Amino acid sequence: GHKLATMRSMLQKSIRRGIVEDCAYACYEMMSGGYVNYLWKTLMVISAEDCYGYGISKEIETLYNFDKICNTGLKKGQERNRIFISKACMLLIGVSKSRDADVFACKYFIDTKEVKDVKEYADDQGRREDVPDYVFDCHTIEGRIAGKKKDGFFESEDKALKYRQMSLFD
Repeated sequence: GHKLATMRSMLQKSIRRGIVEDCAYACYEMMSGGYVNYLWKTLMVISAEDCYGYGISKEIETLYNFDKICNTGLKKGQERNRIFISKACMLLIGVSKSRDADVFACKYFIDTKEVKDVKEYADDQGRREDVPDYVFDCHTIEGRIAGKKKDGFFESEDKALKYRQMSLFD
């Protein structure tokens, strides 16, 4: 008897907060309402919007594919296997959280609904006067004109890395 949007919000917010019971309730309501595909879509979005790291979205995709395999061709009255949705939820609840991707998408990408003249906005792109110097290297015309060469390129870019990890070549 709940609105779909309410259950979707409950699902995402309970995963963010690690509230297993609320997550399970929202999943059950969405599944019993016939919104399994929307439930999976929501879980995939949560993996990108709320979770730290890069492997979790692939994990959710894999579980989605397993769910399709195991629940295809169910006979009338046969109960759906809920293990893959359950596993996806538990992974999303347990993984470290980060809203970086969502903040990046919402803050730095243009929302064309908020721009009155999209063509004018598009025409202005690429004409920033405040492009930082590090942009112009041996791969850009401006960098090559300024004498930038491949010598030292890898070293300088390596030094500029934020959150740098050891590599095979260290």
